[in-house]
Amino acid sequence: LTEYSGTSRETSTAANLESAMLAVKLRVNEYLASPTADVQKGYTDAKATLEAEAVGVPNVRFAGYQPAARVPEVLATGDIHLVPLRKGLGRVSVPSKTYSILAAGRPVLAAIDPGTEVPRMLAASGGGVAVPPDDLEAFCGALAELLHHPDQRRQMGESARNWVTGAASPAAVALQYEQLVAELA
Repeated sequence: LTEYSGTSRETSTAANLESAMLAVKLRVNEYLASPTADVQKGYTDAKATLEAEAVGVPNVRFAGYQPAARVPEVLATGDIHLVPLRKGLGRVSVPSKTYSILAAGRPVLAAIDPGTEVPRMLAASGGGVAVPPDDLEAFCGALAELLHHPDQRRQMGESARNWVTGAASPAAVALQYEQLVAELA
């Protein structure tokens, strides 16, 4: 199950979500018989467009907005999570869901500017793959690679969870601040 959780507003860019659906429709089916893309998102202007694109594609499902209490459950259902961000926004935005996905022990496929925080997090954690936001070939290739290798996905998920616990959890961040204050004293 490949999952996108979030809204399809301008920061996520409908083009990246359309790329994900195009990958499912055109390319990924070459690799696996029936991959599923589950688009968990809020109700936005792009919803109708994305749903229209998915008409006739049996392996794409849309779900409505999920309450905050269900977020951990929703994130735990995905085998791969997509984090698309419009070109240029990776320098000023870190989608907070990235931390939640990594904490859920799931790998991330991010379409985001190279050299920004999300690709650095994924490299440090070993929890996923980042490709440039407008590179459909790289996106499809990375998605197919992840779909083909469940053991690699599992390892990425474990690494992601361990990294969040050790480097980005509230306890880990508090310890880092404590150490910084001690160094400055």
